[in-house]
Amino acid sequence: MSRTSILIISPLAFHENVGNAGAKTVNFYTTKFIEEGCFDITICYLGDNDSDYSKMISQFSKVKIYSVFATKGLILKSYDYFRFKFLYPFLKAFSPKYYITDNFAKERLVRGINNLKLAGLNPYMIIVEFPRIIYWIDEIKTVFPESKTVASCHDVTFQSVERYFQQKHSNKYFSKIYIDQYKKMEIKHLNSFDHVVILNEKDRLLLINEPTFSVKDTYVISPFYDSYQINPVIEKKDIMYFGALGRVENVQALRWFLENVWEKLDNLFLGALKFIVVGGGLNDVTKAEFSKYNNVVLKGFVKDPTTIFSGCFCSVVPLMLGAGIKIKVLDAMKSGIPVITNNVGIEGIPGVDGLHYLHAENAHDFYQQVVKLSNDKELQKKLALGARLMVIENFNYRTSYDFYKNQLLELANKYDYAN
Repeated sequence: MSRTSILIISPLAFHENVGNAGAKTVNFYTTKFIEEGCFDITICYLGDNDSDYSKMISQFSKVKIYSVFATKGLILKSYDYFRFKFLYPFLKAFSPKYYITDNFAKERLVRGINNLKLAGLNPYMIIVEFPRIIYWIDEIKTVFPESKTVASCHDVTFQSVERYFQQKHSNKYFSKIYIDQYKKMEIKHLNSFDHVVILNEKDRLLLINEPTFSVKDTYVISPFYDSYQINPVIEKKDIMYFGALGRVENVQALRWFLENVWEKLDNLFLGALKFIVVGGGLNDVTKAEFSKYNNVVLKGFVKDPTTIFSGCFCSVVPLMLGAGIKIKVLDAMKSGIPVITNNVGIEGIPGVDGLHYLHAENAHDFYQQVVKLSNDKELQKKLALGARLMVIENFNYRTSYDFYKNQLLELANKYDYAN
């Protein structure tokens, strides 16, 4: 068992052009590990055989990547459709386990790690990416009982569950029982890991302040985010929403803004203001719904949104669901786009209202802040500069990589195993 051998388990494909924000973070750190040659990396991929997987295979051609695809006939395809469309949503309503994961993830995980074991792999460390797989740590330890384990928590999900039930469930007694069970379950599984990695200090404190949480080696690394070099010459006359629209929380936020804020803004600006929506994943029904609004431009997924960013004087982020740090906010701030957001959007980011962003909690606030910013070029410049400097100071993923690498090397040297 080599102390530098690491197995990375991920349900998502990752590569340099991947759209998912969490996968971008996995790609950055994995790429750096491989470039420096400090670890012997193996990847166990639990997702589908799609274009992102093909790009990952191409990028990491010199790395062993194990996948667990299965050729399915009509019966298996029908069964998968049934459980994803009907069974798991039904179970989610009553069982906390099914809120974030399911037996499909477990089946792929167990098949994958057993195949790796049969192939002779015996990793010293296992990094488990994303909560969906973290919940199956017992199955991982059954196959690799001696391996040290690292939970890469992109979110502390019990906070997301709490927000969801506060908005969606009227029975407070049932909601409290469900949330409490979920929190106990999440902490129980995290306690089985040797290290827990968090993407912001707020979430780290959220965990370590829980009385039953016991992982001493819990630390923060910076998420990866994009930075676009906006053109200062282009007139900034539009506003934007930027985010993956295959996610429920992003669609909900966009729908709320259109219904409660946009029409009023559109009337005030007499059509001179455009609302640019950047992000892939909208289904046809929702796309048709949003297209009915005047002066809303649905761009879909844009590989390089530099030109769009350059023409916008702000990004609105009216999130109500979700948890963890919002990479879309860091993307905008680092690129010099002023952000208008609420408590959910700014959490995990040490931004100060009026210095790094503008705060808004309700429709009136968002409306007023957009109008205010549109009329104040100096405030736009102040927020753009302040936010950029704040992000650079607090979220330097390059120095964070050195810290993370050293934490893993320390774990590798902590126990006296022979090579």
